[in-house]
Amino acid sequence: MDYRLYPWGNAYYNLKSYSIPGCEPTEEYERSTTFYCWLDTCNINNETVPFDEDCFNAEAAPVLCQHGDSECEADRIETCAIHLYPDPVVYSPFVYCLEGVHKARMMFAESCAESSGLDYDALQDCVNSDLADELEAATANATAQLGRSKAGTPWVVVNGAELENTNLLLRQICSDYAAINANNASLVLPAGCP
Repeated sequence: MDYRLYPWGNAYYNLKSYSIPGCEPTEEYERSTTFYCWLDTCNINNETVPFDEDCFNAEAAPVLCQHGDSECEADRIETCAIHLYPDPVVYSPFVYCLEGVHKARMMFAESCAESSGLDYDALQDCVNSDLADELEAATANATAQLGRSKAGTPWVVVNGAELENTNLLLRQICSDYAAINANNASLVLPAGCP
């Protein structure tokens, strides 16, 4: 299974000069216009809008997150966790602890790192480095390439199809696995499949 997590949510770089009329930067997060302006301007596959070189540059355009600065901080440390510990089996417990259990409240980042076996000091070193800016930009770019097809967060895709009910993730993965391997007479579903 190919698993990718992009801790970016509905964040965007608050560009100072959008190339779309009616798109001006705002002080607060604004999904209704500014988020979509960023998506349209920064999706390199969008041939109708001139690409802005500052699309993924935090020095030129600050990042705004839908749920405020704490979400931005959580996304940044999660991006570092994914970089430092690229195996989803290793970093996923940390992300689940911070996002799922503690709703991206950064006061729990250290305890989540410790309970997940990650080195919190290494995560902090990454968060405070230029590398984190590069990782964040790459994550934002991957998200922007989805364009307006990304319906919200969490946005889950299984075998190229959007999963509307994320509570059915395990069932969908197991079903797709069984379908792909239907011609295998000795098929045994992975542990955890119902």
